[in-house]
Amino acid sequence: MKEVSEYTKNKYNIITLHLKNIIASHKDFEELLLFISLLDSQHIPRNLLDASKNSITVNSFLYFLKKYSLITSEASVVSCSIATFSIHRSTQEIILTHFISTLDLKRKNELLTSISHTLTNHMTSLTDEEDLVAIKALLRHCETFLDHRTLFSAKIRSSIEGKLGAMYYSLRYYSKGQHILEKSFLELEKNPIENHRQIIDVLAYLTTIYMELGNHEDAQNIIEKRIVPYKAYFSEVHPHMARALTYLGDVSTILGNYEKAKTLLEQSLDLYQKHFPTQYFWLARTSASLGNTYVALGKYEKAQNLLEKALLIHKTHTLKNRLDVAWISTFLANVYKKLGNYDKAKKLLEEAIVVAKQYLSDNHIDIGWITVFLGNVYRELGQLEKAQNLLEQTLIVHRETCGEENVRTASVFIALGSVYKDLGQYEKAKIFLNKGLFIYEKEFGETHIEPARILRELGQIYSLEGHLESAETLLNKVLKIFQKNHHPELYVSLEILAELFLKKSTQAMQEENPQLSLNLKKKAVDDLTQALKTVETYFPKESPHRERIETKLKKAQ
Repeated sequence: MKEVSEYTKNKYNIITLHLKNIIASHKDFEELLLFISLLDSQHIPRNLLDASKNSITVNSFLYFLKKYSLITSEASVVSCSIATFSIHRSTQEIILTHFISTLDLKRKNELLTSISHTLTNHMTSLTDEEDLVAIKALLRHCETFLDHRTLFSAKIRSSIEGKLGAMYYSLRYYSKGQHILEKSFLELEKNPIENHRQIIDVLAYLTTIYMELGNHEDAQNIIEKRIVPYKAYFSEVHPHMARALTYLGDVSTILGNYEKAKTLLEQSLDLYQKHFPTQYFWLARTSASLGNTYVALGKYEKAQNLLEKALLIHKTHTLKNRLDVAWISTFLANVYKKLGNYDKAKKLLEEAIVVAKQYLSDNHIDIGWITVFLGNVYRELGQLEKAQNLLEQTLIVHRETCGEENVRTASVFIALGSVYKDLGQYEKAKIFLNKGLFIYEKEFGETHIEPARILRELGQIYSLEGHLESAETLLNKVLKIFQKNHHPELYVSLEILAELFLKKSTQAMQEENPQLSLNLKKKAVDDLTQALKTVETYFPKESPHRERIETKLKKAQ
């Protein structure tokens, strides 16, 4: 025991002597030493120190650590792009003990405040850029930093916790993220005037987690009742409010309030373009959200223009292989699908999955989200078995991750139901479509265009089964919903109704009722003519929809 005690004492004396020599070498080394003593001792990211001081200072600092054998290893363990170094745990403990015992309280507080600001700024930068590799490398160090709770004020702790919650969200650890963000908010809210910016950031990420978990009403309540009121604390235009408007627009889109979403996102984009044009991530993010809302409103050319610009911003100003490239590519592919450019949509979606799989596991729910779009495109291309296999696999992931009655799971039900319809498996198709319809009507209401799309598929099935009267009743109901919303997908319902009237016309001729047959044929021609006008209004001249409907119209006439 005496030998062990002597060894420990000698080690402490040797290390503290080294520390004094290092600190005497440069004015910034004291802060850097204290910084690394508060982190996890293993695989400390070099870029975290670069965020604190310039690279020349950091190079010199690491040189002295090696010189005095305080670093046990230096490697790139998380990624070849992230250099890390490690310290023996007992050495790190000695460093922290030395600082706590020798620094005066005032000096210690100044250094701790500076270090905490460096850490929160670095965490913000990584989450804004969604650099998932770097976030994973930093996560454990942030948790260790917070373990030293007694050294920091409640404000510093809650601020770091808020950033940590955002990092959990970026990695899709929703439960952990939600827990720590709610904890951070409760602490920050004790002083709303001083902490209003941090509060908005925390609530924005908390809102997004609620959205991802399907708690859309909770998300909307957070923004409208908590975030928006904080606008009073801003004396001038601030990016936090632009960000809040983007989140509120996203929630409104998910809830199906497309006009409201459009207004909010246009306001946010205008703020970014006029006042924060170099905030490229949020400029692209808001452009993509608005583009996706334009898709829902049927403004496809506007959507395509915005989404292509957003994709260009990411590829020009931010990391090329990042998740947001995959998301924007998926939204853009959906535009191409709506325009009938299925091959282009397929190529973009397959590329999006490749990008997303660089960051997420193959069975991740967000990969499944892209897969639903790809399955729908395969179906449009007539690759029904491929679509079926893809969608059945992603349904397993959705059920395990989101549950049976989630909107995201419902989207798979609907896609699969449509594939089964095209395969002629009508009973199976109706089961899946009705499951999706129940969830969508509960989420959006019975007169919204989202459930109307499902009713349109069901109407087609009734027509294919020969239940023409039931099909006509259902399709007319769908037609009225799209007419009321002035939505370009009106042409789809008109096209299907025209096919139905042609069937009924043939049936009437077989029943030797030529006048009825003629009247029904005239109805079909009228519907196809109206469908063609709709396509000419909303789609480009070279649209395949236009060519297809013109062919049907000539044949019907």
